[in-house]
Amino acid sequence: HTWTDASATTLKAGSMQGRVYILPNGALHLTDVDVADSSAKFTLELQNTRGLHRFNAVSATVTQRRRRRQGDRFCAPTIADFPAQVVVSVGDTAVVEVVIKDLGCHVQPSAGWSNNSQKMDFSDPKSRHKLILYSLVLENVGYNDAGMYAVNLVFNNTFSLSNRTELIIKGPPVVETVFASVQDVPNRGVARLNCAVSGWTPPTIRWLYNSRPLSRSNVDLSSDGRSLEMRDFVDADRGVYQCVAQNSEGLDVATTYLTADADGPPGPVSNVSLYLSSEQQALVVSWIKPSFPNGVILDFVIYYNFGVAAALLEIKTTGSDSFVHQAPANLTSTQEISAHLPVGSIQYETTYGVVIVARTSGGAGEASSAVTFYVEAMAPSGPPLGVSARLTESRRLVVSWNPPEASLRRGVVRFYRIRYIEDAGAERRTVVAASTRSVQLLVAEGVTEVNNVSVAAATNGSTGLLWGPYSEGMKIEVKDVTSVPPTVTEKMSNFVTTMAASNGTQPSVVTSDLFETLLYVIPAAAAVLLFLFIIPICCCCCREEKTKKRKMSISTLD
Repeated sequence: HTWTDASATTLKAGSMQGRVYILPNGALHLTDVDVADSSAKFTLELQNTRGLHRFNAVSATVTQRRRRRQGDRFCAPTIADFPAQVVVSVGDTAVVEVVIKDLGCHVQPSAGWSNNSQKMDFSDPKSRHKLILYSLVLENVGYNDAGMYAVNLVFNNTFSLSNRTELIIKGPPVVETVFASVQDVPNRGVARLNCAVSGWTPPTIRWLYNSRPLSRSNVDLSSDGRSLEMRDFVDADRGVYQCVAQNSEGLDVATTYLTADADGPPGPVSNVSLYLSSEQQALVVSWIKPSFPNGVILDFVIYYNFGVAAALLEIKTTGSDSFVHQAPANLTSTQEISAHLPVGSIQYETTYGVVIVARTSGGAGEASSAVTFYVEAMAPSGPPLGVSARLTESRRLVVSWNPPEASLRRGVVRFYRIRYIEDAGAERRTVVAASTRSVQLLVAEGVTEVNNVSVAAATNGSTGLLWGPYSEGMKIEVKDVTSVPPTVTEKMSNFVTTMAASNGTQPSVVTSDLFETLLYVIPAAAAVLLFLFIIPICCCCCREEKTKKRKMSISTLD
């Protein structure tokens, strides 16, 4: 835009000559006009690379008016034809033109501008933001210049006028992300690219691989298409990757080259669990492969240990404090893997624990969290060994035995139970502590044989006593045994042997009269006492009147 006045003075866009201002958009402003300016003539020329066009000369028409006084109801200037929006392209110059109508009795006002409520400073002559007369000029605009602009005109410090407009910058999108020219991705790892885009309208996002649309089964895109994630990246995936943002004004591209790096240490395995096998003969550990393998998983190293309680269990992935088992990576084709721990015979009533580490050619990965499993006692799977039975001359059945085979106990043996049948009567049972290896049982008068003499062992599980199988039953005939009435000492010995459930030491029992109060002291702490059976015994040879006087006193345990 070029203006020429009557004196052939050339005025270019953005210049000022006396009272004449030429805005960058070509608009001519003549200030402080009076009647003499009616003869002023101006000619406009428009020129670009393809040619020039000259318009006919125009002149100003100035009307003589009565000078209005302040306070006059007609002394009311306004801002004429202020735009609600100004739309320019990226790189152009934006002009928000302010024209004051009916200045009247007021002098020229002072003008101030704000951008998004922030006051603008025009003191720097090199700034892209300029104030020409009252109008705002923004040179070489970019997307950051978009927003709301407001003008405030102050007249004689008595009153002000204000208005605002929205500046819209249109143009092609801008990809703000700057990719590295080459990026190494861990082999079998995850490649991530984020494409941050700004622009006039929401652009469409496309991803290209080697200049073709990206289409791979291991690629996930965000809902807006700006984030790309490629799982299990291998050497076959290497190449040029591009983010293309496009709208109606143009496009912008960000480019990078992805290549597969050497294997690195993998991430930790997850969902580790430890449990007994279905046949309850082995410990099984299972886990899920690392989400970020960082290469080809070569194997998994399982560190395991066992103790009497979880609080005492410490599993170390280095040193000799833990047992180590190496599991191949191709145990299964699925993500979940399981392996039997080579622990040998399962130790019942024991806590086991494991830690698993995956390894690639790049080294060992992060260890998983320690997982523990308590193996509860189970019923013994075998009977006591070496069971024997014999009958003494005083009609006592002496039964002896040894514990079950160690591998068949499946816990700590707590009790033994002896059973037998006198002739064809009911089955009799006697329970003794685990420390006992022999009992004497009095056979009633007139019994001719004792059948099915056998012994079973019990462990203590979460639901109570768990009894194993009985030993093979034995038969003992009662025919050549002389019936000798037992002595008082023998009676008391039988009582103590049959009823004692202590720490294995038979206490001394003393009484002055069998039919008076019997004091029996159990030499065991009450905290470990599981069962206490108290059975009164009356001898068949006792006199009736003394039997009626029999009393029994039982003290309670604290």
